[in-house]
Amino acid sequence: MLASFVGVWVTKDAPLVHPGTISLPYAPFPASTSPTRAATVYSWLHNNVWDTNFPIEQGITATFEYAVGVRSHAAEPVESVAVQTTADLVRPLAAVPASGTGGADTATSELLTISDPRVRLVSVVAGDDDATSVVRLQSFADVPVEVELAFGVPVRTVVRTTYLGDDTGAPVTLRGSVATTSLAPFEAAAVRVRRTEGAQ
Repeated sequence: MLASFVGVWVTKDAPLVHPGTISLPYAPFPASTSPTRAATVYSWLHNNVWDTNFPIEQGITATFEYAVGVRSHAAEPVESVAVQTTADLVRPLAAVPASGTGGADTATSELLTISDPRVRLVSVVAGDDDATSVVRLQSFADVPVEVELAFGVPVRTVVRTTYLGDDTGAPVTLRGSVATTSLAPFEAAAVRVRRTEGAQ
């Protein structure tokens, strides 16, 4: 018995991509390579139609970067696999040296936890003062989602904003340091977070 396999393929460089074969760019778009190879991905260096005829003198060398991601468990949404695989390729994790508070019992802490893996943290930027940050989010779900944002520091207020920090009036509920809000399908949104006085 074969287990079902779900994977995603991501590229940040290749403008034209065909899986299996290269189709001619004219109806009915027949295959121009044979045989069709299901596990082969064709990429075209020049950002235009496949059959453009370039002189050999224009030949260059290029490197394409791809990433393949698979589910870690059967219940993981495909969107979350795509979000994580894309982030690993386009925005790889960067190490930043930091100093902790004196007398801390642990070497790790969490700034923010997002409840729905289909919602990606785009960035956290400084607000208008030292106690304020703007958290930018992007939903990759094709349905509305209610998402919880659990902050690792005490929070006084959370307000929905645009990416630029302008208030939108969209509802946000705050219980302790957990904010709950709704995102429309594929919505890009942000929240302005004001930390409790003295919180680092």
